[in-house]
Amino acid sequence: MELIEEIIFKLKNIGPRPTGSDKEKEFSKWIEDKLKSFGLDTEVQNFKVVPTYSYPYIIIWGLLVFSIFFMPVNRFLPFFLSLVIVFLEFRELDTFHNITNLFRTRVSTNVIGKNSDKPRLVIMAHMDSARTSIFFHPKYVTSPRTSMLLTTGSSLAVLILTLLNLIFPLRLWFYIGLIPSLYLLFLIAAHIHRELFMGFSPGGNDNGSGVITALCSAKILREEDIPFWVVFTGGEESGTYGAEALEKEYGEKLKDAFILNLDNLGIGRLTIAIEEGMWKIFKVKKDWLNVIKNCTSDIDVNFRPYLGLSTDATIFLARDYNAGTIIALDKRGFPVNWHWYTDSVEFLDKKILTDAINIVTNVGRYIK
Repeated sequence: MELIEEIIFKLKNIGPRPTGSDKEKEFSKWIEDKLKSFGLDTEVQNFKVVPTYSYPYIIIWGLLVFSIFFMPVNRFLPFFLSLVIVFLEFRELDTFHNITNLFRTRVSTNVIGKNSDKPRLVIMAHMDSARTSIFFHPKYVTSPRTSMLLTTGSSLAVLILTLLNLIFPLRLWFYIGLIPSLYLLFLIAAHIHRELFMGFSPGGNDNGSGVITALCSAKILREEDIPFWVVFTGGEESGTYGAEALEKEYGEKLKDAFILNLDNLGIGRLTIAIEEGMWKIFKVKKDWLNVIKNCTSDIDVNFRPYLGLSTDATIFLARDYNAGTIIALDKRGFPVNWHWYTDSVEFLDKKILTDAINIVTNVGRYIK
């Protein structure tokens, strides 16, 4: 409990930690020092990140809208442009970055604590906090899965309509195309508003709670000399870049590891995400799920999909690793105070955090 209080105090004082910012760097250095004090071998991994996902997606959606409005002028260009853009967009949504790589203008950091050269358990929690958005206003927030399906459905509609216009050139396709174009223009306007007028969340639950759980678990597992790595990732909120960098550099060492991602754990009901993904849905492996079930028999947890936005675990699930996420959700299936100004450490429930720490440490002992 003393360590929990110490981390909460640090989170409260440091405040928002935008991707690639000085605050994120300051927090990562503090975490590095804590890991060293536990007696863990530490490593800092630097990599380039996109400071915000808004601008790359504004370009993606803008090019799709252009494809619709250019249909009356040319049959071929709108189809081939939308074909390429939809392919790249869906690859981005599956965590395989392409267009966003053009916007990697900042440097972020992973902090890795090692109690083994080749870990049996890898604990992950991201350090950065998100910029708020009207999409996450408590009065307007809706199912992220529904929002994602509207977005991907609009993109696919543009592709289909440009194909129909290529084969059967009719003015009708342009008029129908105004419907998905209006939704994409709404997304563009909302994300411009996000960048110009919205501030950053304090990041108490998302993901101060994950950092608390990971640090406390690492201290316990180190004292019990259980082989594990703990990884505090940067760049998650702008596109899971820390997890991507970890997988690229250490993929071979992590192929046989049990990867446990911790995100938004401090308020709500603890939930084991049995599926993740934004476009393609990735299921956790049965043996991963069986380990979790064996380690949560005396703890109140829910098992359900978590769909709509990616997590650090999505990077590994999309590449066929033994990975998954523990998260806490409200009755609607959303993280509490998600990406909003109310995401303060004062609202964290220490009982839920303690349960999450018990799950992580139980897993470490089980797979030792």
